[in-house]
Amino acid sequence: MKNYFTIVRKHAGVYQFIALFYLAMGTSKYTQILFFQKAALLNYSFSYSAMALAGSCAFLIANNLKGWSLQKIVRKTLPLYALGMLLRVFPQSTLLAILSGTLSGLGASLTLLVIRTWLYALSDRDPTEKEQLISARYTLVQVCSLGATVLSGGILASIGKGDVGYLFLLSVSAGVMAFLGNTKIDTTERITPQKKGFVYLPEDKLQGLALYLSVLFLGLANALVGPIVAAILRDLGLTVFMTTLVTSAFSLITLGAAFFYQSPRSTKHAARNFCLNQSVLIVGLLSYLLFFPNKFGALLVFTVGSFTLAGFYILRELMEYAMFPKNETLIYLGLVQSAFLVGDALGSPLGTSIYTSYGLKVLFSFYAVMLGGSTLAYSGVYHYLKKKNVAKM
Repeated sequence: MKNYFTIVRKHAGVYQFIALFYLAMGTSKYTQILFFQKAALLNYSFSYSAMALAGSCAFLIANNLKGWSLQKIVRKTLPLYALGMLLRVFPQSTLLAILSGTLSGLGASLTLLVIRTWLYALSDRDPTEKEQLISARYTLVQVCSLGATVLSGGILASIGKGDVGYLFLLSVSAGVMAFLGNTKIDTTERITPQKKGFVYLPEDKLQGLALYLSVLFLGLANALVGPIVAAILRDLGLTVFMTTLVTSAFSLITLGAAFFYQSPRSTKHAARNFCLNQSVLIVGLLSYLLFFPNKFGALLVFTVGSFTLAGFYILRELMEYAMFPKNETLIYLGLVQSAFLVGDALGSPLGTSIYTSYGLKVLFSFYAVMLGGSTLAYSGVYHYLKKKNVAKM
C-alpha cells in the first residue's frame, strides 16, 4: 500500500485548497454559534436550515455548468459564500440570518461538490489510492476545524466581553473566503453533466428515491445535536474560554479517530464498521439517560460522539463509493449531498426546539431513537444497491 503522506504530497493542490477553505469556514462557523447564542439562538437554527436547504439545490445548478472548470466554479461561488458569511454579523435579524444561510449554502455546497468530484476523479484514476484520498480529506478537515476553534476561541477570550471579537472574526473569515476564490486550482477537471435538463435523476428512480430518503434520515439525525454543542456547553456553565478548550479537545479526539478509521482493518469492512460505530454512540446516549443524567454524562456523550463522528463520515463515504453505479457517479453524488443537507435543514431547528423547550434529556432520547432508525435504513439501502450494481457488472 502506498504511503499515506506520499499520496497527500502527490495531490498537494487539492489539499491546500481544502485546508484554506475549511479554516475560513470553521472560524466563521464557531464564531457564529457563540455570537448567536448570546443574542438569538433560534435565528442560528433558521440560518443553518436555510443554508442546508439552499445547499441541497447545488447539484441541480452544477448540472447546468457544462464545460466549466473547477477554477471557474469556485471563482463564482466563493465570493457568494463570503457575502453570506459577512451577513452573520447581524444576529438579531431573522431575515438577514435566513439570507445569510441561503447565500452561504449555495456557495459552500457547490464548492464542496467540486471538491468531492475532484477527489473521486483522482480515485478512479488510481483505485489503490481511494481510501487514502478520501480519508485524508476528512483528516485535514478535522485539523483545520481544530485550528479554527483554537484561533477563534483564543481571540474571543483575549478580547473579553463585547461584540468586537465576534465582528472581527466574522469579517476576516469572510474576507479570506472571498480571496480564496482567486486561488489557482491546478487541475483540468471539469463538471460534465450526464443528462440534459435542469432536474436530473438516476435511471432507476426507485433506487434513487430509497437512497435519498435514507440519507435524508441520516442527515436529520446528525444535525439534532452537532450544530448546538457549543451552545449546550455554555448552558452547562462553561465560560467561552472553557468552551473553546473542551471543543478543541473534542476536535483532537475526532482527529485521532480519523487515523483509526482510515486503517485497512476499518476500511476493508466499511459497512459493518459503520453500524458498529453508530451503535457505540447510541450506547453513550443510553449511559447518559440511564446512569449519568448530569454535566459529566453530557460531556461523556460529546466525547464518544467526537470519536464516532470520524467513522460516520469516512465509512459512509467509502460505502457510497462502493455502491454508486460508476456511469452515474456525479448524479448520485449530487443526490446524496442534497438529501443530507435537507436532513440537516430539518434536524437543526428540530433539535434546537426540543432542547430549548424540553431540555437535554429529551433531546438525547430522541437522538438515540433517530440514530438507530437512520442507521438501519441506510445500511439496508446500501446492501441492496451494492448487490444490484455488482450484479450488473
